[in-house]
Amino acid sequence: MAVTTIQIRTSTRDLLRALAAKGETYDDVIIELAAAYDEFINDLIERYGEEKDEAIPMEEVFERIDRVLATRGRTKT
Repeated sequence: MAVTTIQIRTSTRDLLRALAAKGETYDDVIIELAAAYDEFINDLIERYGEEKDEAIPMEEVFERIDRVLATRGRTKT
């Protein structure tokens, strides 16, 4: 497997470190975040596809994030 180096801010590295479960690499965390983002966007399109002009309440967004974190055994930081 080819490996590359990317430049990120120290604060971004710290965020990735905080999100990582024990034994997870930064690569694992980035892949998981990308998958969760894709799942979240697809869910929004599915649920609200016909209502594109309607705003989604922030409370609902936060609840969705909490549910995703809970399924991964994590809590908000």
